[in-house]
Amino acid sequence: CVIYAPTDVAGPLPSIVALVAALAGIVQIASQYSAADVEAYLAEFNQAYQFLTQPDLQELEDREEEQ
Repeated sequence: CVIYAPTDVAGPLPSIVALVAALAGIVQIASQYSAADVEAYLAEFNQAYQFLTQPDLQELEDREEEQ
């Protein structure tokens, strides 16, 4: 979600208005997903994270040889 809010007004008000608009857009996007969708995405993320953070096979073999 990209919100472009050009303004020539000085002060923090334009930034606050843009922030509120951005948060409202994010809420609209997030509200279209059900709890089951979120759980499925979380399960897929965890599976990918576990795969990417596991030690390499070569590293495991090197540790076994050292022992």
